[in-house]
Amino acid sequence: MESKRSNQSHEEFPMNGGQGEYSYAQNSNHQRLTADVTKHIIRELILEMLDLETLPHDSSNVIRIADLGCSVGPNTFFTVQNFIDTVNLKSQSQGHGFDSLEFQVFFNDHVGNDFNTLFKSLPEDKQ
Repeated sequence: MESKRSNQSHEEFPMNGGQGEYSYAQNSNHQRLTADVTKHIIRELILEMLDLETLPHDSSNVIRIADLGCSVGPNTFFTVQNFIDTVNLKSQSQGHGFDSLEFQVFFNDHVGNDFNTLFKSLPEDKQ
């Protein structure tokens, strides 16, 4: 059966940006709770399965993270920070130091999402 592609754009439903009463940043507690609940599972799997010795290393030791479908509030940074902290822990356990890794994070979502709100919610110590 032949599949047909449509050149029509699909309607998007981005999250409400900003910090207002109805914004995603103010109404995403359920998502934050889910991230909290799954944090230990993700941490356990990274520690068990990630072998930094088998990753291709260039001179900069950069680890790139892509958050596809990122939110527009602080939950995104919470999740990414969990990943970074766990990879750093794994790095230490394999005899590397915190200084040996650099992280680059790429955020991607609907073009209508409010990325300004995302970056305004970046913790001050990470700016």
